[in-house]
Amino acid sequence: METDLRFLTETYSPDKVVCREEQLKTILHSIDVYHSFGKGYNLLLCGRTGTGKTATLNHLRKQSVFLQYITCSIDNSPSKLLARLIGLDNYRRSDNLIYKLLDKLNKEPRGIIIDEIDKVRDLPRVLEILNIIYREKQVPIIIATKNFKFIKLLPEDIKLTLFLKPIFFNLYNMSELKTILEERLRLANISLLSNQIILICAIASNIGSARLLLHLAYKCITENNFKAGFMREIVKEFETQETSEFLVNQINNSDKKILKAIFELNTQNQLIDSKVLIEKSNLSSSTVAFALDHLEFLGMINTETKNLGGRLGKNRSVRIEKYEIEMIKRIKDVLLQ
Repeated sequence: METDLRFLTETYSPDKVVCREEQLKTILHSIDVYHSFGKGYNLLLCGRTGTGKTATLNHLRKQSVFLQYITCSIDNSPSKLLARLIGLDNYRRSDNLIYKLLDKLNKEPRGIIIDEIDKVRDLPRVLEILNIIYREKQVPIIIATKNFKFIKLLPEDIKLTLFLKPIFFNLYNMSELKTILEERLRLANISLLSNQIILICAIASNIGSARLLLHLAYKCITENNFKAGFMREIVKEFETQETSEFLVNQINNSDKKILKAIFELNTQNQLIDSKVLIEKSNLSSSTVAFALDHLEFLGMINTETKNLGGRLGKNRSVRIEKYEIEMIKRIKDVLLQ
């Protein structure tokens, strides 16, 4: 049997879910509830990049024709999303698409998976569409996001209708990464020394991402270099590229100015007054407020609002933790474009 490095790429969808059995069990239960009672409950899969969300969803859709999978990395507008759910290649931007989808679901009920919802262009509109679908047809809806604050930031009416149950995909620990890597190496018919496997998993465990783990293993094998220094450089490049690509597609010029101001202030674990950001970025107070809302939704910052009382009103401050400071440092080149 020849070696096949395709098993070490993220495009390969494994037949067996490794280290995510509990999450898979919860998702399957939601589908069983729908089949038994005609009303499913909705799920929100939360986890950073490389924690197994997409791998789990790909496994599910291969196992069940009941589920229809949509990824917002491709269908990133409300119209595209609706057209894909209906099965249309050509469409006009019209609300009639919603009624066509409801009619299709009436004839052929199917659960809906929305992967990478963070990449969608018009999130409020997409949430409104999902709200209508569930209110009318009550098929289970499964949403995947990188943002652990997703539910907190939802509009109240959406929150009360969809009533999303969170399923957390935590970072993989070293033992879990070792299980994943050994399984993929077995499929690829590749043998590595025990100390090489342990070192790859140890360095990848600092991030806890299976995507990074596989990328690291692939690079080490193809370059025949298993030195710790080489691996750390790969990790650094990987993180910078992933974060930059995400932000290039997600943040606008106002967001960039705010992030640049935060980077220049470089205040770790301290509050940054929004008034300072207004002055530093040269943006209006309303623009800064919108930018802070968006950046908090993307998980880039945390904000705190305090009531100062009387005529002083409310004051909003930004807090950035160590993880966020490091992330902003890594995307400095993107911010300065």
